Amino acid sequence: MAIIKKILTLSLSVIILAGCGLFYKKSLKEKLPSDIDLTNTIIFEADTNSNELYDPQIFAVKVDSPHTLYQLTNTRYPLSDPVWLPDGSGIMFLSRRFDTYKDNYIGWADDPEIYIIDTVGTRRIVKCWYNLPKKEREKYDYILNGYIRNKPIFTSDKVLYNVMGNRLIIQDTVTSEVSLRYIDRNPLGLSKFGEFVLSPDEQKLAFVSRDKEEEFPWPDPHSVDITDFQLSLEEISIMNIEGTGYKRLTNNKVPDDHPCWSKDGKSIYFDRVPNWEFEDEENSHRDIFVMNSDGTNQRNLTDSPTTDDHSPECSPDGKYIAYVSSREEEYTEIWIMNTNGSDRHRILKLHSFGIGALSWSPK
Repeated sequence: MAIIKKILTLSLSVIILAGCGLFYKKSLKEKLPSDIDLTNTIIFEADTNSNELYDPQIFAVKVDSPHTLYQLTNTRYPLSDPVWLPDGSGIMFLSRRFDTYKDNYIGWADDPEIYIIDTVGTRRIVKCWYNLPKKEREKYDYILNGYIRNKPIFTSDKVLYNVMGNRLIIQDTVTSEVSLRYIDRNPLGLSKFGEFVLSPDEQKLAFVSRDKEEEFPWPDPHSVDITDFQLSLEEISIMNIEGTGYKRLTNNKVPDDHPCWSKDGKSIYFDRVPNWEFEDEENSHRDIFVMNSDGTNQRNLTDSPTTDDHSPECSPDGKYIAYVSSREEEYTEIWIMNTNGSDRHRILKLHSFGIGALSWSPK
């Protein structure tokens, strides 16, 4: 598949890739196409550019054969962490496009803001802290001053997002009022409140955590790479959305990441590096795991020591799991399997420099 060159324009193009063909549809304003059937698709970010900077755009792949691939955006801005809105009417994503830098784009140096794109157009729903009016910056000085991490979550009238990897922000999408300023990680004994997902009943969060008391257990913390050491301490935890009822579900001293609730709320899927070794990081591979929502009955679904399987995403009917798999250098794949790990099959192989987390359309 040919590499798509970067086009530095603000327009949105729809590019359909099927087999070895590359077909361009007419350039559109920045909105989702109304003439393409995006039902039963999985959206994701991917960088197909040949430049060294990670510069992703938003793609969609049809789950049904022949697994047609659509490039939904082609902008001068890096777009990341796309997620379908619950009703399927649009896509929410992060973008760096400071108003102040319209004529002097500086890309990843910008803090991301949250946007929604649908067939009508694009609208910004959460501004980055530096772009807020002075009055709002003073009101939420510490709370909103920081980098938005991981894909946001949208409910009927609110957006949830993570600032600086340790603060949960719940913000009204109409008034922009912050209803729950943040969850303080200190009383919970956490050094990290990471990527989170909302339970189907919108009452609980499953998230990536790291306990503060386990930060530096060795006399000499410089005896090993601290980044790798901290990664090995990342676990999956849950808590109520108001910040109570914290409970760590995994305790393995190996990296656990990318939690995903089952549609009935009874299980949590995630990825783990079961054979993690500091000295042999290159040969450590991720697998897709599942456990009960109370942390019991943890089991490996992919169990493939030669591939890197991660970022599980549950289908709308709860019957299947999609996940990202890295098997060849400079190629990334998307696979589908039953929730018990059977009938694994590939739906996409893309020449890219990374694919982000997946989001399965609600219809």
